[in-house]
Amino acid sequence: MILGCASSKPLVPRGLQIALLAAIIALPPSLGLSQPIPKITSVSPDWIERGTTSVVTLEGENLREIAGFIFSGDGGLTATNAPPPVYSATLESNRGGIVPAGDDEKTLRVSVTVTPDTPLGARELRVFAPAGVSEPVIVNVDFLRQLMEAEPNNDTNHAQLVELPTAVNGVIKEAAESDFFRFKARKDQRLIFDVDAFRSGSPLDSSLALLDAAGKELARSEDVNGLDSLIEFIVPEDGEFFLQIRDFRYKSGKDYKYRIVSGELPYLDSVFPFGARRGQSVEVALRGRNLDGLSKMKECALGSAGNPRPHNQRLFQSGSVRGG
Repeated sequence: MILGCASSKPLVPRGLQIALLAAIIALPPSLGLSQPIPKITSVSPDWIERGTTSVVTLEGENLREIAGFIFSGDGGLTATNAPPPVYSATLESNRGGIVPAGDDEKTLRVSVTVTPDTPLGARELRVFAPAGVSEPVIVNVDFLRQLMEAEPNNDTNHAQLVELPTAVNGVIKEAAESDFFRFKARKDQRLIFDVDAFRSGSPLDSSLALLDAAGKELARSEDVNGLDSLIEFIVPEDGEFFLQIRDFRYKSGKDYKYRIVSGELPYLDSVFPFGARRGQSVEVALRGRNLDGLSKMKECALGSAGNPRPHNQRLFQSGSVRGG
């Protein structure tokens, strides 16, 4: 749920309706009849830090002739085609000739800019082409720095360095693979490591572990939020530590994606009451970790007429409180 004022906005905002209509009207009729409509099946990464510009990759079909991008919501996000990556090898194309590897209609690199004041939460992203407008995929605006896993990081000797707080995004691609991350922490810090995989549709059954500098296991977690892991760790002494994630069943694949929200961050376990009448203001009791004494929130309206169950079931309060 989202803690904030209730709204009577329709599920598809009027601004998005107008943008979609304008995009469709602008399409040449003859081209629309002869070319297939673009289709997006995935976006990676699907979380973006506000106040930054990030390159995301769309996968799908018919993504060569993209004319523009449409985001739902109240603005704050813009997108343009990103330059293609530099490849050292080429391959033959069925269109004839030699083309750079990856030059196909199934992937598209997009540069997405998020303004610093963009509201947090999920947005729909569509692309449009001469043939029509795609179905949406979800991108999420976050307040945390986003870190993409960089291989090789499959043992403590090659652990990827991270600076907390951050959100680590990765994939378990190979059978029996483990990904390792290295971080520094101070004594008595209360750190949260919250895996988001199962709750976002990933088949990953996460097993998350914390190790000391010598590789000794200090904590391990499985199946806390569904199949997702959660570790609360009070740092025993200043030093360097390792974070390890793998699939509990040692399975893998390109869709075995994960996201680990990591750092000395607030975490919300529960709220009460669980709901309220639309438009009604209530006092909400909070229970969680790292809340700095915050136990209640006054004059908060729960839910939204257009979006009563937001993506990932995350809890946000002023861009900082998260929960399972």
